Amino acid sequence: MKKTFSILSIIALFLIMTSCDGSVKKTLRDTSHDLNKTLPQTLDKYTVLNTSTVIDESFMYSYTMDKKFLDDYSISKSYWIENQVSNLTNFYCTDPDFKWFRDNNINVIWRYNDLNGNHFETIEINRSDCN
Repeated sequence: MKKTFSILSIIALFLIMTSCDGSVKKTLRDTSHDLNKTLPQTLDKYTVLNTSTVIDESFMYSYTMDKKFLDDYSISKSYWIENQVSNLTNFYCTDPDFKWFRDNNINVIWRYNDLNGNHFETIEINRSDCN
């Protein structure tokens, strides 16, 4: 009887864990699906948010960027990356809209491609990046 109770407890714990895991993944998929209904969105004269997607337990935003902004603002790519990482980290760690992502330890990825579809930069932020 004790062995049966232990086995049932383990099965119940497994079902609870997988159902919780499934609800997080479902919420991520639903969020991406709802956002994608509104895309693409032009954010500024250089940047378009094209799509979002869920990769494992990460949420990814995919952008197209006109690299001309580097020349227009007289900045280097490394300077832009440094500032973008700082801004996105602050955004992820403090914005109330990202509370659910932080609470569920969801990585958020911002992927940027140039106008020709070539990879420009990928920035990934997660809860461990918050101080």
